[in-house]
Amino acid sequence: MNGLEIHLENLGKRYLRRWIFRDLTHRIAPGTRMGVTGPNGSGKSTLLKILIGALAPSEGQVSFAIDD
Repeated sequence: MNGLEIHLENLGKRYLRRWIFRDLTHRIAPGTRMGVTGPNGSGKSTLLKILIGALAPSEGQVSFAIDD
């Protein structure tokens, strides 16, 4: 399937000494729908900000592929 593919590799975000999330590795295939759920303070908005490039991760990387 053609489209945008998103790769998260060992992604992590830390504020001061506290890790919000860490070692997140996932592939989001083109056309896939996902939901991000969790309690307040669990890192949902932080993850989305990293995905759109508005915030840098503390570790790991996000990469994109278009049409393979």
